[in-house]
Amino acid sequence: MIRTKQPQVVDAMNRESAVVYMEACNRRESKEAQTVTFDVFMYTIETVTRVESVNVLKTREDGSEYYETEMSNVTRPFLKIISKRDAVYRMSTFYGAVGNPTPSQYDDVMIAQIGFINSKVWDGTEAQKVYFWELTASDVEKVTADEMETLLTPIID
Repeated sequence: MIRTKQPQVVDAMNRESAVVYMEACNRRESKEAQTVTFDVFMYTIETVTRVESVNVLKTREDGSEYYETEMSNVTRPFLKIISKRDAVYRMSTFYGAVGNPTPSQYDDVMIAQIGFINSKVWDGTEAQKVYFWELTASDVEKVTADEMETLLTPIID
C-alpha cells in the first residue's frame, strides 16, 4: 500500500482533505481485449469511538497481577474506501513498460505509474487514464505492514 505525503482534497464540496492510502490489487488479463486490469482502491483513515468494556491489567499490593473490567472509550481506526476504479492497460504497453510484476512489486509499479500518468501528454490512444490529483512519484511513499498495523491499532482512553 502507498500513501500521499500531504493531504489531498477528497471532498471539495465539504472541504475535506486527508492523507490518501492507495493499493492496486486483483490483476486480471483479457486475451480477447488484449488488456491488463487492476482494481485501484483509495482509502482514508477514519475513526469511530465507542464505550466498551476493556480488561485492564492491575497489580495488587503483594505484587500479583489480575485483570479488571472497566468501561472505557475505545477509538478504532479503519480504512474507509473513498474511490475504487479500474486501471486498464493494453498488454503491449503494460508488459513493455512494466514487465511482469509480482503482487509484492505492485506498490513500486503504482508509484512509477503515478509519476508517468501525471507527467504524460495524452494522445487519446490509451485504454484509460487514471487520475491521481496532481501527484508526482515523490509525493507518495510506501507504507509497510507494521506501519499499517500501528495506524489501525485501537486507542483506549
